[in-house]
Amino acid sequence: SVDRGLKDFGISQWIDLVHTCESPFTSPEQIYKLSIYAFSKRSLPQLKVFVSGQGSDELNGGYTTQYTQGTEDGWMLFLMALNQLEENTRTYDVQKLVAWWNKDCQAYPLIDRSIAHNYQHLCGKYNLHKLPWINFVKNKVLDLQTYNLWHEDRLAAAVGAENRVPFLNNLVTDAVFSVPQHGWESMFFNKQILRSAFRNEIGRELSERPKVPLYYGA
Repeated sequence: SVDRGLKDFGISQWIDLVHTCESPFTSPEQIYKLSIYAFSKRSLPQLKVFVSGQGSDELNGGYTTQYTQGTEDGWMLFLMALNQLEENTRTYDVQKLVAWWNKDCQAYPLIDRSIAHNYQHLCGKYNLHKLPWINFVKNKVLDLQTYNLWHEDRLAAAVGAENRVPFLNNLVTDAVFSVPQHGWESMFFNKQILRSAFRNEIGRELSERPKVPLYYGA
């Protein structure tokens, strides 16, 4: 079933894929990627290593424009969105305990949104940093560990190859994490740290290409 890729992909192939990924979070994304691996292996049987871009978006600002429309205030809007997400996270546990009360007695809530700003208590509880960008990157690193790399390693192994991730090389990640706070907007918004680094190597047409979902040819 691995060799066929998407062709004649049915229930039995789907079960095989779930077993291959060893995860309940198997989705059409894995079908697509397995097909790429299988096609590459058929075309080049001697192929032993795949080089993927995992970590590029997560650590270099690849998702910052998801929360904005590419305006001049894009970074500020991005941080505002992160603040809102964190507020929702910090209040979730408390809110769910009293949701039954607040729903029917809105005039007399047991808690209000100001509890979300009690950083001394809540940041410790959720292991949050006072800067939303740091928390965002930490969450993306967790995503890499529990989802992206988990699947990539198993899909590559399914065709007898190995997956490697140069964007997660220690030299690269150390450079990314050393960017001071005052440089975050110019370096990380819309992935400028990578676009600028490779502009002379691959040209402006490719280096400035908008980020699109995997299925669209990202």
